[in-house]
Amino acid sequence: MEDLSTAAIIETSRRFIRGEVTGHDMHFAPTPAEFATEARKRAELIEIRSTPRIEPPKPDNRPYSPPVRPEAMQAWRDAIAGKRTIDSVAAEFLGQKAAGE
Repeated sequence: MEDLSTAAIIETSRRFIRGEVTGHDMHFAPTPAEFATEARKRAELIEIRSTPRIEPPKPDNRPYSPPVRPEAMQAWRDAIAGKRTIDSVAAEFLGQKAAGE
């Protein structure tokens, strides 16, 4: 038990005193082997608890930029507003022929 931390030994002894160790009869003191086994389990849990957690990804604070060229977006806005025909926008940006051509 020399390789175990003081925290693991103290936590193990407190668990035995409170009766929190599964399968242990509280009428008798634990054997050194039982105590050492439980202390090793506690040491593993202490190590897991002390391991740093992965930080969540930082939010991307850049303004949203759609994957469409700004001039194409403006052309579609103009078409929706009635300043251009949808056919002319489709012909310019989608390579489709305008109606009547």
